[in-house]
Amino acid sequence: MTARSLTVSFCTLVAAQCVAPAIGAEPLNIPTILPLSGSAAFIGREFRESLGLIEERVNAAGGIKGRLIHFVIQDDESSPQVDVQLTNAALSTNPPVMIDGGPLALCKSTVALIKDKSVMWCLTPSIRPDTGGYVFAVTAATRDGVIAALNYFRSRGLKKLAILNGNDATGTDADALLTEAIALPAYAGMTYVAHEHFNLTDLSVAAQISRIKASGAQALITYTTGTPVATVLHGMADASLDIPVFTSPGNMSTTQLDGYKSVLPKQLLFPGYAALSASPSIDRDVEAKIEAFKATSKAANLSPDLLHAFPWDPVLLTVEALKRAGPNATASELRSALDGVKNWPGVFGRYDFVAIPNRGIGVKALVVLKWDSSSSTWVTPD
Repeated sequence: MTARSLTVSFCTLVAAQCVAPAIGAEPLNIPTILPLSGSAAFIGREFRESLGLIEERVNAAGGIKGRLIHFVIQDDESSPQVDVQLTNAALSTNPPVMIDGGPLALCKSTVALIKDKSVMWCLTPSIRPDTGGYVFAVTAATRDGVIAALNYFRSRGLKKLAILNGNDATGTDADALLTEAIALPAYAGMTYVAHEHFNLTDLSVAAQISRIKASGAQALITYTTGTPVATVLHGMADASLDIPVFTSPGNMSTTQLDGYKSVLPKQLLFPGYAALSASPSIDRDVEAKIEAFKATSKAANLSPDLLHAFPWDPVLLTVEALKRAGPNATASELRSALDGVKNWPGVFGRYDFVAIPNRGIGVKALVVLKWDSSSSTWVTPD
């Protein structure tokens, strides 16, 4: 698509008159640190695609009171050390807002640097921001996803569960949350009959899968993303273990899942959202945001998935907050504007930063979805 055709389509989608930018106004540069190479590159590439569309859309509609936005994107190489270096450099420019594409190990490495210097959106559900701080997390928390998994398996009468997590920050975090959650009274009678681990660089998990199969587990939870989850699925296929698998939302990439067709179990489940479901949202305002997200993505020849959706609500929320606080707002003023957001409809549901500080959305927004490889989309499980 040409820049002109993109501008026209975005103006149509937002149902707003395109406003010419203020002549001579400096763009609002938003430091954006993404994993564009290294182990998490598949995440960063999809974030970059969406951010490009959002930048076009916001600017076509006049930016922030005539001030255009621009994402200054840099590659942290999936390295916490590089992320720290780039974050320090970005903070030296006093940006009111910045974006860190995660995953957890990367965001954790930069949280202590933020303090009150900038509002930072961390694009991973695994981060646990301090209430009242300047770090904001995207989507429902990993704990909410764990609760959704246990609720789903309980509703299906599946009580004997297995865990297979990587020995990384994400896996360690999920281990703690899974152990904590199953001890709740609501899950009495449910148990983990096998709890296995593997290194993300391992080429095989045959031994772990063999023990899980011998345990009689009725379902498997594996909170790892990218190539390591393919290792898990290959191990299950090789061992002819076909039980429901619940995995991280970080794997909700159409391109990634299409590559796993030959090893997919009958039920590959995720903590998902209406934005990815074939069923429309009951909330008309949320549904309108979902349709705009999908239409914008498809107009740019993208197959919209969860990773494309991750940056969507945080950026549009921030733009609206800056329109209220002013295009030249400080980090403190922007943070106060976000704090007051309540009942805001986004592609993931209604946001309420009063009830859920620094995140805005929780377990009530989640719906368990199943990957349908025949149609390359997510559907509600039978």
